[in-house]
Amino acid sequence: MKKNIYILTILLLTIGSPAILASGNMLHQLSQDTLGLKNLIDSAYSLRNKNFKIAYKLSTQAILNSRASNSDEMLNLALYNGALLDWSDGLHPKALEKTYECIQLSKSLHDTVGIANSHSLLGLIHLYTSDYDSSLYQFDKALLYYNVLRDTVQMIKNHGFKGLVFSFQGDYLRAKENLLSTVLLKRQYSMPIGSVLNLSSDEKLSRKYYRESLIDAKETTRTIENKGEISLELINSYHDIAISYLKLDFPDSALVAYKKSVKTAQSMGIPPYWNALSRAYTALGLYDSAILCNKKAINNSLIYGTRISLSIGYDVLGNSYKIKGDYKNAVKSYKKGLLLSTSMGHKYARMNTLLSISESLLKDNQLDEAFIYTDSAIVIAQLIGTRKGLSEALLSRYTLFKVKGDYKKAIDVKETYDVLSDSLQKGEVQLELAKLDLYNDVELGKLKISELNKQQELSEANLKNRNLIIVIALIISFFISTLLLFNHFKTRKLSKLNNKLNTQQLIITNQNEDLTKSNKKNKLLLGEIHHRVKNNLQVIYSLLSLQERSITDSTAKAAILDGKERVKSIGLIHKLLYQQNDFSGIKMNDYIEKLVAGLVETFGKNIDDFDLNFDVNDINLDVDTAIPLGLIINELVINALKHAYEVTKEPRMNINLQEIDDQLILKVEDNGKGEVADVQSSKSFGMKLVNSLTRQLSGTIDLEQRHGLCFKIAINDYKLIG
Repeated sequence: MKKNIYILTILLLTIGSPAILASGNMLHQLSQDTLGLKNLIDSAYSLRNKNFKIAYKLSTQAILNSRASNSDEMLNLALYNGALLDWSDGLHPKALEKTYECIQLSKSLHDTVGIANSHSLLGLIHLYTSDYDSSLYQFDKALLYYNVLRDTVQMIKNHGFKGLVFSFQGDYLRAKENLLSTVLLKRQYSMPIGSVLNLSSDEKLSRKYYRESLIDAKETTRTIENKGEISLELINSYHDIAISYLKLDFPDSALVAYKKSVKTAQSMGIPPYWNALSRAYTALGLYDSAILCNKKAINNSLIYGTRISLSIGYDVLGNSYKIKGDYKNAVKSYKKGLLLSTSMGHKYARMNTLLSISESLLKDNQLDEAFIYTDSAIVIAQLIGTRKGLSEALLSRYTLFKVKGDYKKAIDVKETYDVLSDSLQKGEVQLELAKLDLYNDVELGKLKISELNKQQELSEANLKNRNLIIVIALIISFFISTLLLFNHFKTRKLSKLNNKLNTQQLIITNQNEDLTKSNKKNKLLLGEIHHRVKNNLQVIYSLLSLQERSITDSTAKAAILDGKERVKSIGLIHKLLYQQNDFSGIKMNDYIEKLVAGLVETFGKNIDDFDLNFDVNDINLDVDTAIPLGLIINELVINALKHAYEVTKEPRMNINLQEIDDQLILKVEDNGKGEVADVQSSKSFGMKLVNSLTRQLSGTIDLEQRHGLCFKIAINDYKLIG
């Protein structure tokens, strides 16, 4: 589930120390003068975490009083606060209306800060409703104003919000900005639950990060406790301790910290984070206790909270039921959350909930209904343009077809999923590398200001360097002048020689830089060529699949199926070349295993029923050798799958590839019913292709009868890489 976006964005906008109101009659007690209006607006904002319902009433009254006061400044402030509360409650049309009025008022007041804040809020509203283009446009507008104001903190936030949009779209290269922004905010502020960032999927680095986080959180907690303070900061410190303990696999200690947080919140009259407490219970396997906490969270949201918090509560409750194995109640809870996310227009959250319902229905063996929810999720993912969400939805559909036993449709969906997954994979790898780099910077204490100030720092550093160079140049000039007094002509000659050498060095340096750029460009182009070749072969494969469906003649249908597998065999080589980012050679062990597994699945066989044995040396072959060799293996495996195992109860296949005495020896052996004579007399296109490709590689074929048939092909013309 990715609804933690809601928690993160609210936290980024609500950092502060609100003064909690003690009286519920403030609506009638505050005067309508400027100070009274300011207090009323501040009170509405402060109460949002304690009792959102009262906070909203106060905000509504503040807007009415501000209009009556004819103070544009107070009306602007009241409208902005009201828009924030509307956004927090999922009332996005109202929030948009108030925010656009804020922009007009801010412009008339020449309030650049107000204009920037309003555009940033518009971006968040569009982000929640999955209108990503509008969201990015508004964040960019906000950044223009924040740049003029030189407001680094707000620039960090809005770059972070843009990163969230890019991550939803599956644009990982541009989502990396969100990492830096989130970490810097964590360093600058004491962030509540959900702010501890797991920087890398690498377990060792992750555990190290949370060990350090635990030490920091404990130190903060001791400082607050020693002062005898009971505050929101103390609640957040307990949460940071609990999160770190959970990540370090100490759920008992996490439970103790969460309970302290609950007790402190109750003493302050603040609704506790019951959903957080349920995490520890879930980790301990105490599912009933976790479910009870989730229900308390939902009850708090119904009485005091927002529709967004209620929607999250139902989804978290559904997760708890699903983990427990109570799939019927999980579906009921998810459906309640689905109604809320639908009514609020939260399309991305709706898509995730649909997939959660589908998963629960699958586990409850209600496949037909599960298909309905997965298909709805696919439609939403395509509508809002989230490649990552579409990838997850397609994977869900593939799983459903596979469980249902409809392998043909499963393969078709898997092909589409693979194409999309491949396009996301490179970005995911680069995002992970960015996380590792970021972790190292945090660990070494290098991150002290935002990336947005780095250019300024670089300029200052260059200025210092230039001053240093000037000083050095003056010193050198002094010595040169002194030397010129003694040996003018010799120095002049040496100077000319130095200038010539420097010029040559500069030429060489420029040539090296050009060569480096050219190599990088060529490597990128070569990778793109392999990627496009693979995609074009995928298109050919799909066209053959379409043609196959319209053909009724069994012989023609079989021929097209064989042709598809030959195309897939070649496409797999280009796919592996692109993925491994090394275009010189193919790792044959990985290639052969994936090729054979795909063939077994294509011909409707269960791979778990096969005894597949691979004995392939660590051999890297160039593409000109790998393609014909791959086609040979493709034909021999297809031949075995078609004819060898009709009466064999325990099918087995052995595939060996070794380099022996300057020859490449390929063996493909089955335990089927085939006869040597039948193969030698065969005039099939497949065997003709094997013979032709073997001759192309200057090889020979031997065929033996053992427990089945054993093809032994000795290849003399091949090229090893590395």
